[in-house]
Amino acid sequence: MAKWKCEICGNEFDNFHAQGFDNKIYCPLCYFKKENQELKEENKQLKDNWNMLKEHLKNRYDNGTESISYRQVFMEIREAMQVLEIAQELEKGSDK
Repeated sequence: MAKWKCEICGNEFDNFHAQGFDNKIYCPLCYFKKENQELKEENKQLKDNWNMLKEHLKNRYDNGTESISYRQVFMEIREAMQVLEIAQELEKGSDK
């Protein structure tokens, strides 16, 4: 009887040739598939955030009513990052 069993594909292992996520056991193939999927989702979220920021700046400054300097863009991005950091800290606190 095998000592370990992958919780996704059901492969059994006599030796511990598996990885863990959330206190679950996965074979190496399932582990890397799961990790790859999580990285793809994170990458998509970062791209979406970047596209939303670009769209916001385009809508704000491309309408011809305001001129923009690189310094203004930098300051807005810095302020947005500070808001995001505060939101992340609040989320961490709500996880406890």
